[in-house]
Amino acid sequence: MNNTLSDDVIRIKGTVEDIQYKNPDNGYIVALLDVDNEPVTAVGELGLIDVGESVISLMP
Repeated sequence: MNNTLSDDVIRIKGTVEDIQYKNPDNGYIVALLDVDNEPVTAVGELGLIDVGESVISLMP
């Protein structure tokens, strides 16, 4: 898996497999991603994403 950007920032790139929770008022989402054939749960204000879309997340 080549998702590491640097020692301080982690880059996660995957495909949205499922939206488990979505708050339309503030954009908070709990989503299941497929990252290199491994399930990863992403949480937070992720914007307007939907099942089947590719996403990239940078985390400090």
